[in-house]
Amino acid sequence: MEGLINYLPEGCLYEVMRRTSPDGVHNFSLTSTSFRSMADSDFLWKSFLPSDYADILSRTVDPVVFTSKKDLFFQLSNRHVLIDGGKMSFGLDRGNGAKCYMLSASILDIDFADAPHFYWRRISLADSSSIKLLSDSKSKTTKR
Repeated sequence: MEGLINYLPEGCLYEVMRRTSPDGVHNFSLTSTSFRSMADSDFLWKSFLPSDYADILSRTVDPVVFTSKKDLFFQLSNRHVLIDGGKMSFGLDRGNGAKCYMLSASILDIDFADAPHFYWRRISLADSSSIKLLSDSKSKTTKR
């Protein structure tokens, strides 16, 4: 089988790998030296990054240092980075490369929060990674 794969044009191998998932690329890389060399290609891993990844990286609180597009993909899929002054975080789903955002509760607007009969107030809990939004009738805990 190894010999037959070597006869396929590189563009064909690229298309096969691009149409799978990032995990699929890893599995392909275990089956053939041709796939293994393609699996490290920046050209391939760029296809798993969002088209606006450069814009997102320009908004990070701390610079993201990476050595390749593959390295960048795995950094963003293993750990979210803070963006927009720390009011949001961004990461990638490792299985399919989908964008994942988390919003800070401080940027959320609650409808009718200023109405006198709702009495919403925000309480930060020093020993917790969550905040509580309190009203007269209910309490909601939201992860930061």
